[in-house]
Amino acid sequence: MIDLPAVVVESSVDEVETVSSEIPSLRILVVDDELPVRETLAEMLVAVHHKVELAGSGQEALQKMRQHAFDFVFTDLAMPEMDGWETARCIRKGWPDVKIVLVTGYGPTTPTPPGEEQLVDAIIGKPFDFSQVGSTLNNLTKSVLFV
Repeated sequence: MIDLPAVVVESSVDEVETVSSEIPSLRILVVDDELPVRETLAEMLVAVHHKVELAGSGQEALQKMRQHAFDFVFTDLAMPEMDGWETARCIRKGWPDVKIVLVTGYGPTTPTPPGEEQLVDAIIGKPFDFSQVGSTLNNLTKSVLFV
């Protein structure tokens, strides 16, 4: 487990609703081995009318991917047994059109593994806030809708 310094981030549902007002309701899978992080991200996404499912590990995420169709996956990087990179590889192989967002305490400048620059569609840092999550969804959704 990695301990990160506590940071108080103040944002509101209004902030993300402004950013994501043009985004249709999405089916999103949130993968993190830490329940409070999973629940916090899920609450943010549900607050702006997305349908969210939770997984506590990469293996559980793959099981849910086989059972349901998802538009997006938000996966933590540092998880035991199957980290975020390996989770992303398996998802990309089985569901190449799903958008994958890596969530990491190392920050949004975390480098992708060499030769796998297209493995994830975005990287966001912890702690995350409504604005960061909303703008990531907005940017990735626009790239799908308007290309």
